[in-house]
Amino acid sequence: MGLIKNDRQLAITREKLKGLQWAVEKLRAKYKGQALRLFTSGPLGMIEQLEGEIREYQWLKKATPGQVMKRYPVVKLEDAGPFLARLRIASRLTQEAVARKVGCKQPDIARIEDADYQAHSARTLKTIAEALGVEIVIGARRAARPKRVG
Repeated sequence: MGLIKNDRQLAITREKLKGLQWAVEKLRAKYKGQALRLFTSGPLGMIEQLEGEIREYQWLKKATPGQVMKRYPVVKLEDAGPFLARLRIASRLTQEAVARKVGCKQPDIARIEDADYQAHSARTLKTIAEALGVEIVIGARRAARPKRVG
Protein backbone atom coordinates (compact mmCIF):
# COMPACT_ATOMS: atom_id res chain seq x y z
CA MET A 1 0.00 0.00 0.00
CA GLY A 2 2.82 2.47 0.77
CA LEU A 3 2.45 5.67 2.74
CA ILE A 4 -0.77 5.88 4.77
CA LYS A 5 -2.18 9.37 4.18
CA ASN A 6 -5.36 9.48 6.28
CA ASP A 7 -7.35 7.69 8.97
CA ARG A 8 -9.50 5.84 6.41
CA GLN A 9 -6.37 4.32 4.87
CA LEU A 10 -5.14 3.51 8.39
CA ALA A 11 -8.33 1.54 9.07
CA ILE A 12 -8.01 -0.34 5.77
CA THR A 13 -4.37 -1.17 6.51
CA ARG A 14 -5.25 -2.43 9.98
CA GLU A 15 -7.91 -4.72 8.48
CA LYS A 16 -5.41 -6.10 5.96
CA LEU A 17 -2.96 -6.66 8.81
CA LYS A 18 -5.57 -8.55 10.85
CA GLY A 19 -6.38 -10.76 7.86
CA LEU A 20 -2.73 -11.60 7.30
CA GLN A 21 -2.16 -12.32 10.99
CA TRP A 22 -5.21 -14.61 11.00
CA ALA A 23 -3.89 -16.42 7.91
CA VAL A 24 -0.47 -16.94 9.53
CA GLU A 25 -2.10 -18.36 12.66
CA LYS A 26 -4.08 -20.81 10.51
CA LEU A 27 -0.87 -21.86 8.74
CA ARG A 28 0.92 -22.31 12.08
CA ALA A 29 -1.85 -24.64 13.21
CA LYS A 30 -1.59 -26.70 10.03
CA TYR A 31 2.15 -26.82 9.21
CA LYS A 32 5.48 -27.19 11.00
CA GLY A 33 9.16 -26.84 10.11
CA GLN A 34 10.23 -26.06 6.58
CA ALA A 35 6.69 -26.13 5.18
CA LEU A 36 5.61 -23.54 7.75
CA ARG A 37 8.57 -21.28 6.87
CA LEU A 38 7.79 -21.65 3.18
CA PHE A 39 4.10 -20.81 3.50
CA THR A 40 4.50 -17.96 6.01
CA SER A 41 7.53 -16.12 4.62
CA GLY A 42 5.44 -13.99 2.23
CA PRO A 43 2.66 -13.09 4.66
CA LEU A 44 5.16 -12.37 7.46
CA GLY A 45 7.02 -9.97 5.16
CA MET A 46 3.76 -8.24 4.31
CA ILE A 47 2.85 -8.04 8.02
CA GLU A 48 6.20 -6.40 8.75
CA GLN A 49 5.67 -3.88 5.94
CA LEU A 50 2.13 -2.99 7.06
CA GLU A 51 3.23 -2.61 10.68
CA GLY A 52 5.97 -0.23 9.52
CA GLU A 53 3.47 1.83 7.52
CA ILE A 54 1.16 2.05 10.55
CA ARG A 55 4.05 3.09 12.82
CA GLU A 56 5.10 5.80 10.37
CA TYR A 57 1.57 7.22 10.08
CA GLN A 58 1.15 7.24 13.85
CA TRP A 59 4.49 9.03 14.17
CA LEU A 60 3.56 11.56 11.47
CA LYS A 61 0.31 12.39 13.28
CA LYS A 62 2.33 13.34 16.39
CA ALA A 63 5.33 14.88 14.63
CA THR A 64 5.93 18.48 13.67
CA PRO A 65 6.92 19.53 10.15
CA GLY A 66 10.38 20.29 11.58
CA GLN A 67 10.72 16.71 12.81
CA VAL A 68 9.68 15.41 9.38
CA MET A 69 12.29 17.60 7.69
CA LYS A 70 14.91 16.38 10.17
CA ARG A 71 14.04 12.72 9.48
CA TYR A 72 14.01 13.32 5.70
CA PRO A 73 16.63 16.07 5.18
CA VAL A 74 17.27 15.20 1.53
CA VAL A 75 14.51 13.95 -0.77
CA LYS A 76 14.90 12.89 -4.39
CA LEU A 77 12.68 14.71 -6.85
CA GLU A 78 10.70 11.53 -7.54
CA ASP A 79 9.91 11.31 -3.80
CA ALA A 80 8.69 14.92 -3.50
CA GLY A 81 4.98 13.97 -3.52
CA PRO A 82 5.15 11.50 -0.61
CA PHE A 83 7.43 13.93 1.25
CA LEU A 84 4.84 16.69 0.90
CA ALA A 85 2.19 14.22 2.13
CA ARG A 86 4.31 13.57 5.23
CA LEU A 87 4.61 17.31 5.84
CA ARG A 88 0.86 17.73 5.36
CA ILE A 89 0.06 15.00 7.89
CA ALA A 90 2.52 16.49 10.40
CA SER A 91 0.91 19.90 9.79
CA ARG A 92 -2.47 18.37 10.76
CA LEU A 93 -3.97 19.33 7.41
CA THR A 94 -6.23 17.32 5.12
CA GLN A 95 -5.74 17.15 1.37
CA GLU A 96 -8.89 19.28 1.09
CA ALA A 97 -7.42 21.99 3.33
CA VAL A 98 -4.21 22.12 1.30
CA ALA A 99 -6.21 22.22 -1.91
CA ARG A 100 -8.18 25.22 -0.63
CA LYS A 101 -4.94 26.99 0.32
CA VAL A 102 -3.40 26.50 -3.14
CA GLY A 103 -6.61 26.97 -5.17
CA CYS A 104 -7.13 23.50 -6.58
CA LYS A 105 -9.23 20.43 -5.77
CA GLN A 106 -8.54 17.57 -3.34
CA PRO A 107 -7.96 14.98 -6.10
CA ASP A 108 -5.17 17.20 -7.46
CA ILE A 109 -3.37 17.05 -4.10
CA ALA A 110 -3.97 13.29 -3.86
CA ARG A 111 -2.43 12.81 -7.30
CA ILE A 112 0.63 14.93 -6.46
CA GLU A 113 1.15 13.00 -3.20
CA ASP A 114 1.03 9.67 -5.06
CA ALA A 115 4.46 8.03 -5.26
CA ASP A 116 3.74 6.89 -8.82
CA TYR A 117 2.89 10.38 -10.12
CA GLN A 118 5.89 12.12 -11.65
CA ALA A 119 4.35 14.85 -13.83
CA HIS A 120 4.26 17.62 -11.23
CA SER A 121 5.97 20.88 -12.07
CA ALA A 122 8.46 22.71 -9.90
CA ARG A 123 5.92 25.53 -9.60
CA THR A 124 3.26 23.14 -8.29
CA LEU A 125 5.63 21.62 -5.73
CA LYS A 126 6.73 25.12 -4.66
CA THR A 127 3.12 26.27 -4.22
CA ILE A 128 2.18 23.26 -2.11
CA ALA A 129 5.35 23.53 -0.04
CA GLU A 130 4.61 27.20 0.65
CA ALA A 131 1.06 26.27 1.73
CA LEU A 132 2.70 23.87 4.20
CA GLY A 133 5.07 26.56 5.46
CA VAL A 134 8.26 25.16 3.96
CA GLU A 135 10.57 25.97 1.08
CA ILE A 136 11.73 23.48 -1.53
CA VAL A 137 15.42 23.76 -2.33
CA ILE A 138 16.97 22.07 -5.34
CA GLY A 139 20.45 20.61 -4.99
CA ALA A 140 22.63 18.16 -6.85
CA ARG A 141 25.05 15.36 -6.09
CA ARG A 142 26.96 12.85 -8.11
CA ALA A 143 24.72 10.04 -9.33
CA ALA A 144 25.46 6.57 -8.05
CA ARG A 145 27.20 4.55 -10.73
CA PRO A 146 25.58 1.30 -11.71
CA LYS A 147 27.66 -1.71 -10.77
CA ARG A 148 29.23 -3.57 -13.65
CA VAL A 149 28.40 -7.20 -13.99
CA GLY A 150 30.92 -9.61 -15.48
